[in-house]
Amino acid sequence: MLRVEQFVLKNDDILHHNARLPSDMLDKQTEQMAESLKRQRRDRASLTVSQQRRLEAASGFSWDPLGDAWSAHIADWLTWRVALGVALPSVSGHGVMRL
Repeated sequence: MLRVEQFVLKNDDILHHNARLPSDMLDKQTEQMAESLKRQRRDRASLTVSQQRRLEAASGFSWDPLGDAWSAHIADWLTWRVALGVALPSVSGHGVMRL
């Protein structure tokens, strides 16, 4: 079992690295695992299919965590706009789109 898998089983969540925290607030093992995940995301093509599937099976794992967070925020914003009945900008930039 990978250390990342052990972490997920213990904490019921994927490992998150927060670059805003001072390095002395992170334990070394957590920091090393976070860096390892970052490398694996970057070098995905070098991983075997089995390795990719094991990572994908980890609760909360994403190949693009920042992109996923961005998409979630956009979805929340759109929901808020629709709830207010406010016109949304059109995709083409010509006029507005109403839902």
